[in-house]
Amino acid sequence: MINLSKTLFVAMLFSTFIFFACDKNNPTEPAGTDESETVSLDKVNGGYTAEDEAPGFGDTELIAEYDEAAASVSDPYTAQTDSAIEQTTFPAYFVRLTWGMLQGDTTITATTDWSGTISVNKGVLAVQKSILFEQGDYIHLPRESRLAVDFTSSTNIHFDGIGFVIVDNDTTNSQGLLTINAGQYTRTFTFSELDSIELIETVDEIGNEFSIISKSKDVHAFAGGFFAGRWMRFNARGGNFEGRWIDCLGTSIGYLRGIWGQNLRGMNVMYGKYIHRDGTFGGLLKGEWGANDSQGAIGWLEGQWVNRNGSSVGHFKGVWRTHPEVEGKGFFNGRWERNDGQPESENVE
Repeated sequence: MINLSKTLFVAMLFSTFIFFACDKNNPTEPAGTDESETVSLDKVNGGYTAEDEAPGFGDTELIAEYDEAAASVSDPYTAQTDSAIEQTTFPAYFVRLTWGMLQGDTTITATTDWSGTISVNKGVLAVQKSILFEQGDYIHLPRESRLAVDFTSSTNIHFDGIGFVIVDNDTTNSQGLLTINAGQYTRTFTFSELDSIELIETVDEIGNEFSIISKSKDVHAFAGGFFAGRWMRFNARGGNFEGRWIDCLGTSIGYLRGIWGQNLRGMNVMYGKYIHRDGTFGGLLKGEWGANDSQGAIGWLEGQWVNRNGSSVGHFKGVWRTHPEVEGKGFFNGRWERNDGQPESENVE
């Protein structure tokens, strides 16, 4: 498998087994799903096939939760950055921020105010998408400066977010800085840190978190994007995952789902499938995962996806959080990139 560096965590792999199925003697099959008779951590590609699927794998709840999670923002600076990305050699940084109850928590009654400002000290910052914004959440438009964007956001049981791109068209040698002020969360990142970062930080005692993932590429929109969704544990032995496949500009172009756990050879593995929005086959996912604590509350994942012929198409890398005691609660996100340098689209496998 592709050897990707683990930049966020020093992994201490802990011994777990995936899912009890109806037959408790086979711990590597997922319980409580329609796939329990076909997928397994001990099968080739986890038992997933290269067949086309119904949109959203035929799961109406999956479609409802993830299909409209990101909405385009009519930011006048976006046209400037899109043009710059296509016509210049300036570095561009594609950034996705999310904040709130990243794992989801229906018991939360308090509302948290995240309103604030995202700013850079040079270049152009253009908002691409708002993520899960609801009534009362909004980007402040028109903007007064190409260097900053103000937003109003509050969360309760779920989370909000913003996807944006920074084009560093400043030819001076000054260090580029991204500063985030979102409610209680304040942090500054250098542009060099945005080259490749995946970070989740706890913000307060009730469980609110802040996540940033980013990738830099020169000239053209990079041949990759992001993924995000739920990394769920259904018992002490493991769980599954599901979510959205997102292009570099923040547009949802598909869905992914799969299983993770420890196979009978004692290896921490994950398998899954990615499909386009219309259900056509996108790729078979296979990789590994690990945790950086003994309780398995936070960890990393990485791997590759292959086409119908079994040839590697690209690689992915991310981070996850889950609750060791609450069934079905969890979150994951990360980055993916194609090997051939071509943008992923609805019609590319």
